[in-house]
Amino acid sequence: MKTSAAFKWGLYFLNNAILLVLIPSIKKKFFKKSWDELYREFNLFGKIGLKIFGIESRLVNPHGVDLKQQYLIAANHRSWFDQIALMALYPKNVHFLAKADYFKVPFFKYCLNNYECIAVHNKKLNHKTSAQLDKYITRGDDVVFFVEGTRGSGRSLLPFKKGVFKQSADTGLPVLPTYILGSEQCLCKKNTLFTVKKGNVVVILGNPVYFTHENLEVQIVEFETNYRKVHDDLYVDYDKFQAQEGTKSLRPVLGFGEV
Repeated sequence: MKTSAAFKWGLYFLNNAILLVLIPSIKKKFFKKSWDELYREFNLFGKIGLKIFGIESRLVNPHGVDLKQQYLIAANHRSWFDQIALMALYPKNVHFLAKADYFKVPFFKYCLNNYECIAVHNKKLNHKTSAQLDKYITRGDDVVFFVEGTRGSGRSLLPFKKGVFKQSADTGLPVLPTYILGSEQCLCKKNTLFTVKKGNVVVILGNPVYFTHENLEVQIVEFETNYRKVHDDLYVDYDKFQAQEGTKSLRPVLGFGEV
């Protein structure tokens, strides 16, 4: 079992080295490709990464949200595979916030820098990284905020952080509620890398929400209350789907309720 898992992780990091480090570095240095022009490489990395571990994935957009527009993405977070799923499924590059410690690891720092992740120091942005975030937002990029601030251990959501909502009020950009279901069944926070399981990861998009400085705290409470309810309701549908399909391929139409 551990040998098989080690082989899969070996393939994963090879995939990482080729599609997050080698090819993007060459294209940036010699062909002057910008970050958004490297979507094919990053998207392929996500798709192959999930495939290596036998994880099926699907993006569900029940409201037909125009994903060509710019959003601040507010998503739940409980697995390493959340970022990979978004890279595989979202139709354009998105920036992630990542712990500053990861930027100190020789291999990972190249991956994070090539993907233009934003370093978070003790769960906060310092002056340099705040300027980096402002730069990305100003040029029209989407940024993912995991609203719990860290990975949860189960399906229960942790208390929400306020950063994405303050950014929305400051910039006038809408927050896109995003629900990631099933990733914790593949690899949850409390398990080791050798316990990855096959499964189905579904990313579901809600209706965009705008925030203003007036009564911001009230708006945040309303958003969190609604997000938690929708999240829990969606998992009822997800469990029904799992019971019917097991770990078979995801079908084109999933019976998820209102988002």
